[in-house]
Amino acid sequence: MFPLRFFLKQHGFNPIGWGLGVNKAGLNLKHDPSEISWDFSVPEKYRGEAGVSYLCDLMVKKIESFTNSEQTTVTLVGWSLGGSIAREVARDLPDAVDQVVTLGSPIIGGPKYTRAASYLRQRGLNLDWIEKEVARRNKTPIACKVSAIVSRSDGIVDWSASVDPNDQNTRFIESDVSHLGMAINQSTMQLVLSELAGIEL
Repeated sequence: MFPLRFFLKQHGFNPIGWGLGVNKAGLNLKHDPSEISWDFSVPEKYRGEAGVSYLCDLMVKKIESFTNSEQTTVTLVGWSLGGSIAREVARDLPDAVDQVVTLGSPIIGGPKYTRAASYLRQRGLNLDWIEKEVARRNKTPIACKVSAIVSRSDGIVDWSASVDPNDQNTRFIESDVSHLGMAINQSTMQLVLSELAGIEL
């Protein structure tokens, strides 16, 4: 995300990294699923299915600390799974987050409809459980403005998981770019800038 942060800084924004290292869906972080704030029943054979929920809890605490100390709201910009986490943080903190912009982020089904699915199944994760939790969370609307930059040529996140025709709160914007190019493609960066500035291209 550094190129995108640098680009936004050049245009007057003050982007800050999320500060949690490489995003591995929480699978690399020790956590107790029973202590996660989300209301769910933990799978009998837990393999890290709630790792993303744990990351969301960590981000909620960071955002709450920042907005309280700075007396301000924030806009969250996330790529891939980072965008999914940004959406969930906004869902949990409606008074702290004023806008979300995602790039190539799955919003339906979690990882089940991404290239990561086979790897996660090999690790023993119950992807059906994750899909049900994503669907349950999606029943609670996100209060702020949400923009989702998506691509039919993504290559990592299936198109069917990128858009939700029933989601009236999210503005879906198509960009012909690969998943890995989302955060470095100049035209996509310009789309992010336009969404943050409130200008429709």
